[in-house]
Amino acid sequence: MKGVQDKNDTEVTEFILMGLSDNADLQGVLFALFLVIYMMTLVGNLGMIALIKIDRCLHTPMYFFLSSLSFVDASYSSSVTPKMLVNLMTEDKSISFNGCAAQFFFFGSFLGTECFLLAMMAYDRYAAIWSPLLYPVLMSGRICFMLVTTSFLAGFGNAAIHTGMTFRLSFCGSNKVNHFYCDTPPLLKLSCSDTHINGIVIMVFSTQMIRNLKGVQDKNDTEVTEFILMGLSDNADLQGVLFALFLVIYMMTLVGNLGMIALIKIDRCLHTPMYFFLSSLSFVDASSSSTITPKMLVNLIAEDKSISFNGCAVQFFFFGSFLGTECFLLAMMAYDRYAAIWSPLLYPVLMSGRICFMLVTTSFLAGFGNAAIHTGMTFRLSFCGSNKVNHFYCDTPPLLKLSCSDIHINGIVIMVFSSFTVLSCVLMVLISYLCILIAILKMPSAEGRHKAFSTCASHLMAVTIFFGSILFMYLRPTTSYSMEQDKIDSVFYTVVIPMLNPLIYSLKNKDVKGAVKKILQKHVL
Repeated sequence: MKGVQDKNDTEVTEFILMGLSDNADLQGVLFALFLVIYMMTLVGNLGMIALIKIDRCLHTPMYFFLSSLSFVDASYSSSVTPKMLVNLMTEDKSISFNGCAAQFFFFGSFLGTECFLLAMMAYDRYAAIWSPLLYPVLMSGRICFMLVTTSFLAGFGNAAIHTGMTFRLSFCGSNKVNHFYCDTPPLLKLSCSDTHINGIVIMVFSTQMIRNLKGVQDKNDTEVTEFILMGLSDNADLQGVLFALFLVIYMMTLVGNLGMIALIKIDRCLHTPMYFFLSSLSFVDASSSSTITPKMLVNLIAEDKSISFNGCAVQFFFFGSFLGTECFLLAMMAYDRYAAIWSPLLYPVLMSGRICFMLVTTSFLAGFGNAAIHTGMTFRLSFCGSNKVNHFYCDTPPLLKLSCSDIHINGIVIMVFSSFTVLSCVLMVLISYLCILIAILKMPSAEGRHKAFSTCASHLMAVTIFFGSILFMYLRPTTSYSMEQDKIDSVFYTVVIPMLNPLIYSLKNKDVKGAVKKILQKHVL
């Protein structure tokens, strides 16, 4: 990238943890007390993990969750207590900037994970008491692993948002943290940046009241108040053609996706897990298209192509959220097809309404959480030069090119989170279809194999188109981007794919075509 790469505004290179007390006698007592507590914590939790591992009678869902909880308790205690013990016995109570960030992240991650784990454990108890006969199916090893993994992903994702938001601030005054570990309120008090957005993010993601902060509240470093979206072309004749073309595509997108949702809602024959996922996908497609296309259409016929700083952030967040959600949804739909073909007798239990709702909700949480990380990281940068975005919407690469801050960390975060999201979803799809292929090959009749394959054909086509375009666009080094080429490529997955999905699922699906035919015969003919 050719943007100006200035050094980060942060001047503080280390913090001083003030601890609980500066009384030397009391510090000795506290050291002994907390050392005993910490040793009991480690022995108790690690002993619990070992006991559950050794005793086969404890190899049940409840104790699987309990061993995970013990690991989390030992981990988040270890992220804080050792440093606190060292500080109680030494004069040097400093912690490096990066060390503080690491402690902040891991403590927040394990704390958030425990919150979600306790909720999952409550659901496990409900399943055991409410439906004891189906309990082994409802809480199978695969589902337990998925619930624990989801808890860790949610906890670490939530902590990543707070860490990114907090340690992008400027700390140019005192470095004395009035606490015994790196926590949010004392760190925000030390910042000389505007912490208003941090307060909102903490309120939204942590759902807790925030104490009033008395730190210095200087204005944000960002001087740009609006951006200019340069669009696809400045040729007036071509803009008219593009406006007509994209207007038709957008109308087809809305009619196709909203029509699909209405059709699935009306026809009781389509009240199945597959179509529940499809209606969710249609909602996501209509929403993601609506975050980009209307503004693009306005810019094609208007002279004023500006978008406010906050408007750009909102567009960036919601498009990224729906794009990430679609990624996870397509992976969940692949698992649904696997469950239907691999185990048709258990399918109603494996994909009950509750589980389908949980999978869709997880997809939305993962998509919105991932987008929140990127939005927080991007819009905490300084934009003090040109405000002309060489794109038709607010996307990451053109925005980073305009920043006059150090964007090295942003590049790493984008690579890590985008790669993890896309590759994990692709891996889940590949594993699901590998299992489906094995199941189809084991079927004795050609008719059965054809029917099984036909139920997957539409989804397989949608997955190939979506992930093919995403992999082409994002899993490349940032320096290899060609903006002009990428603008053309972006049209495909921002405008065209949301239109294609309802066409793919309707043209190759007998159930959908049958439902449309019934409605036309009943209400039109």
